[in-house]
Amino acid sequence: MKPKVLFGYRFGVLGGVATQILNRLPEFATQYQVKTLFEIDHGVVARFPEGTAAASTSSEQRVGFVREFAPDLMVVIDSPKLLSEWREADTGGAAVVEVHTTTSNIDYLHELDATDLSGIITVSDYMVNVVKRTEIGRVLPIAVVGNCLGPEWRCLPGRPLSQGPVPVLWTGKLDGHKRALTALEVLASVMTEVEDQVAVRPMMVGGYAAGADRVRHFLRNIMNTRSLRDTLAWLPRVDHEAMPALLHQAAGAGGIALSTTRDESFGMSVAEALVSGCRVVAPAVGALPEIVPSSMLYPDGDFRAATRAVVRMIGDRQHLLEEALEAGRQVRDRMDPAATLVQFQEALARFGIDL
Repeated sequence: MKPKVLFGYRFGVLGGVATQILNRLPEFATQYQVKTLFEIDHGVVARFPEGTAAASTSSEQRVGFVREFAPDLMVVIDSPKLLSEWREADTGGAAVVEVHTTTSNIDYLHELDATDLSGIITVSDYMVNVVKRTEIGRVLPIAVVGNCLGPEWRCLPGRPLSQGPVPVLWTGKLDGHKRALTALEVLASVMTEVEDQVAVRPMMVGGYAAGADRVRHFLRNIMNTRSLRDTLAWLPRVDHEAMPALLHQAAGAGGIALSTTRDESFGMSVAEALVSGCRVVAPAVGALPEIVPSSMLYPDGDFRAATRAVVRMIGDRQHLLEEALEAGRQVRDRMDPAATLVQFQEALARFGIDL
């Protein structure tokens, strides 16, 4: 009988943590009985193999789920309520906390009781240092179990073929953390500098779940910017399965992935761009320096430097291409689900958990 591992997370939303659990599942299932419990489902449970995921807004029902499954290991991801419910279920076994968030939500770590926890998992060396600044991070052992890619990202990128417009692609939520409005400013500056010299296709992906006021403000900024109003393509939602094709097409046209984020625990959108063969222009924040070549990083807040970097890449489709392709190969190896499983098993051994 394989040991039972239960992952717990608040939001059953495709993307982010839920996608990471899905990406892990086939490899982890070779060693464990794996199930996932969400506090609320936004359509992701149906994407899991039948019987491997559930969601309930009822605390009583979630406690019952934990009791019925009786996991040998509970992995709670940024969801302290689920940790309390695991304690209430009182089924024995071990528990670890997994940390992905870099926002103020991480403050929950200050409230945790380390008594019945075995350790803390997080996704990058950068996040290890963040967690170490909390009281519980000074008490419990910490290990890195990095993000992994699904099979749709396994194909190798080719070299640029198209001589059409150069795509400059930004991906993220329309919020202050990803600095969507700053991205518009950078794209506008890029378009002004290249003018009619080179055909450029600025693109922004994300914002489907943004509130109406935020969307109106975003669109107003576009319409009030001459260099963007007739050129920018906004894709509020792209299905996760379609992103590899979009990024591979961008890479084939010499595309550039722009990031303006304030912080990243790992940097999935940037990693996916590199794996697809896109060059990247990203701030030197969070865990991004762990996966992005230094030649493609700009100092945080120096958006003039970001503009210059994008303009140079547009003018020379070979500029930093070899660095991007090599970084993509390294990221692909690092994010292989088999490598993630090994990291997970090494973390459990470090925590003294014998499954």
